[in-house]
Amino acid sequence: MSDSLLDFSRRRELSVHANVLADVETAAASIGAQLLIVGAFASWPMEDDFDYERTGARMLGYDVRSLLDEDGVERIGGILAEQSDQDTPGLLPNEMSAADPEKARALLQATLGGILGNW
Repeated sequence: MSDSLLDFSRRRELSVHANVLADVETAAASIGAQLLIVGAFASWPMEDDFDYERTGARMLGYDVRSLLDEDGVERIGGILAEQSDQDTPGLLPNEMSAADPEKARALLQATLGGILGNW
């Protein structure tokens, strides 16, 4: 098990995934392939406040960012910032989840963070 997966295995919510990835690494090694967790997302699961849903939204923002020019980042970022504002959120969080608009607002903020590169 790699160092990263060993760290993941110590987190209860990630341990099953770490074991599956360890099996994949073993299988890849048996055919001469190397599997690595790399890039901007590698350190995210180690954060103290790691949350799958917020991380997914953050990853979405990161991917969306790669499709936008600076004008697009400004326009989409402005919409998300307005809709996820802590003090005066827009209508979107409530439309996303009337039962838990605060969670929806947090997901919008995470998406915005990914778009803006705040990770």
